[in-house]
Amino acid sequence: MSMLERIGRPRVWAGLAVGALALGVGVAAYAWPGSRTSAPSAKQRAAAELAYPDSSGPLPEAITVTYDAGKNRTQMCAELAALSASAPAGYRLSTATMRVRSEFTGERRREDRGELSVRVDLLIESSPPGALAPSSPVAELNVNGKVLAARGASDGSSGYEPAKGRGGRGESLEFRVSTKDLIELASSKAASLKAGVVSVQLSAREIAVLREFAARMNPRLVGAKP
Repeated sequence: MSMLERIGRPRVWAGLAVGALALGVGVAAYAWPGSRTSAPSAKQRAAAELAYPDSSGPLPEAITVTYDAGKNRTQMCAELAALSASAPAGYRLSTATMRVRSEFTGERRREDRGELSVRVDLLIESSPPGALAPSSPVAELNVNGKVLAARGASDGSSGYEPAKGRGGRGESLEFRVSTKDLIELASSKAASLKAGVVSVQLSAREIAVLREFAARMNPRLVGAKP
């Protein structure tokens, strides 16, 4: 055996050992995905302790729950269509729909990790367009005569999507409502929403859907699954 072979062989074995160690660490890391989870924040723990309304039992048709295994995310969506909406003279509204979305990681909620807010999308057809053009605040809830301000879109933008194309009528506005305010709205007898120059009056049936939606956001429910 040559001198070069005797010198090179230990280096080869050392390289293989390091490679095996790195591979072992990689396999171990891959074998335990999500083994380390961040602790809930104080705000998340407080949201988990809110006084959520009680569930009436059956899931209303207006509410859908979907789980994306690839993203390991669950989304619950309430769609309220054909809303009673109005705007000042000069605007003509033909349709109004509101979608409320709740999202969390996994198939089940953690008991100590409440959601801080929900996403709300308001979609209308207006002539002329621009009825939902952002204002400050971006939207307001009126709950039993009490005004609650909503926040802007999730990504920090205005959340406003204007009508597209010549003669376009459809436009939308995204904003966020705190879980606390949603519970207050869902537990009310009378509630309305104002965004841009559009006013939406929620019926008793629509409030009942939102009450069931808020009830299923309770992370302390048995199984913590919507």
